[in-house]
Amino acid sequence: MLGGGLAVGIAGVIVFNQSLWLYEGDSQTNTGGIMFLAGACTALGSIPFFISSSHNAKKAAAISFKNQELFFPRQDGVLVKSQPAVTLKINL
Repeated sequence: MLGGGLAVGIAGVIVFNQSLWLYEGDSQTNTGGIMFLAGACTALGSIPFFISSSHNAKKAAAISFKNQELFFPRQDGVLVKSQPAVTLKINL
């Protein structure tokens, strides 16, 4: 949202300035102003999402690599082997 809002806001400023210098009519000036306002509101609206993402980062899933122990039964006991594994941990 931040990137899109900034892009639309900058495009709105360009359209607004171009219509002032070339005087292509009020409709293009209005379009540039509306684009700038929409882009600025969208960019400012992204701030709560950044704040909530920092709070939700603790609840996110984590992928890690570790060695998992495997137990194989044998006649004289248990054989333990280590095998690399990918684990997915989801905190609820």
